Amino acid sequence: MDRRQLLATTGAVASVGIAGCAGLGSSDNTPDQPYINDSTRETSGELIIVGIAVVNPTDNPMQLEAWARLLDEDGSELDRRSVSETVESQQGVTLPVTFDPSRYNVSDVESHEVALTRPGTEPTFSES
Repeated sequence: MDRRQLLATTGAVASVGIAGCAGLGSSDNTPDQPYINDSTRETSGELIIVGIAVVNPTDNPMQLEAWARLLDEDGSELDRRSVSETVESQQGVTLPVTFDPSRYNVSDVESHEVALTRPGTEPTFSES
């Protein structure tokens, strides 16, 4: 094997390895798994609604669980909830996660975090 062929082969293997380790899937920059595109938070009376925009780029409908957690100004978790939904193939949908605060005040909520899992799987959020 000459030097140029060795460098080309090593570079291709390294690129695939890095993409695989990072969980990026295919190398053509097209997601191959459902993902969260955006999230919003609004208050309606005493309810807090986190809208989680989910996209399913796969060729199959997928049962997903969208999670949201509310944080106070110190980054401590106030509450967490989820909603399950089947998202059709090649479709996007906004899933509302509704909070009815009883252990805290609506004004205590400073921010939120969201995650996407398969049903029955706990999400991994950043540490508070």
